[in-house]
Amino acid sequence: PPVTRQYSPEEVDVLGYLPDIPDVRKEVAQYYGNVYRMDQNIGAVLEALKESGLEDNTVVIFLADHGAAFPFSKAQCYLNSSKTPLIIRWPSKIDPGSLDSKHFVTGIDLMPTIMEIAGLPLVDNLDGESFLPLLFNEEQDNREFAYSSFYQIFARIRYTMRCLQNENYGYIYNFWSDQQKEIRGDATGGLTWKAMVKAAETDPEIAKRVELYKYRVPEEFYDFKNDPDGLINLINDPDYADELAIFRNKMLEMMKKYEDPAYQAFRDRDQAGVVQDFMEAQKAKAKMTKPKQIF
Repeated sequence: PPVTRQYSPEEVDVLGYLPDIPDVRKEVAQYYGNVYRMDQNIGAVLEALKESGLEDNTVVIFLADHGAAFPFSKAQCYLNSSKTPLIIRWPSKIDPGSLDSKHFVTGIDLMPTIMEIAGLPLVDNLDGESFLPLLFNEEQDNREFAYSSFYQIFARIRYTMRCLQNENYGYIYNFWSDQQKEIRGDATGGLTWKAMVKAAETDPEIAKRVELYKYRVPEEFYDFKNDPDGLINLINDPDYADELAIFRNKMLEMMKKYEDPAYQAFRDRDQAGVVQDFMEAQKAKAKMTKPKQIF
């Protein structure tokens, strides 16, 4: 059976977007243990596939639906929320150990890719596009950006966010941020968030991170080449004004392409009351939805 391993807080590397304080290290160490256990279980599945005799005729896809369950990652639109594992094994088709770090793919691309692998006709009007050529180390156009959206948490509270990222930058628009509404969700229930809130009482830098996470700001812009952990919001930096304008325009283009219900609100965001009215409508929609039952 798969074995487990417990990591000590002293032997782990703290994630760069979190403060290096004792209880954060403790929870990161627990996370390492979870990843190790998952790795062992995936290995057991692959071994069972091999023993079944179906290994050479099976495509295995491994992915995660979000980043680690910490503040500034899970249930957000940050880089560390959407930069998730995607590993595909296809014996005799994909070169083992090959890596594509150039093209951007997202979750909506999985369905058309799987259908093409299976030789099935594609469904009409899909938002995603098959990335099958990338598995064969080929080039593919229109893979420079990744667009992501967030609607609400399980408790039916809407934290409407949109994000656009490329290799160098990340732009986020937080429709919900009004400096009064406070974030909730799974990422605020663990040791890390409690430790950050406590440390914020005496550490001004951690206090700034806690304040940002709680209430956010309408716009965020990050330079990943110089700030890979997304710690410095450059939204008001004049040196990035031209790049920011490119991202705002590209965001609007992507929202229109995907018929995003937030398109008009983003387009007219500088008009008084537009974003507030949009969020009121979002709250009403949230009340009409029912949380999924998980058994």
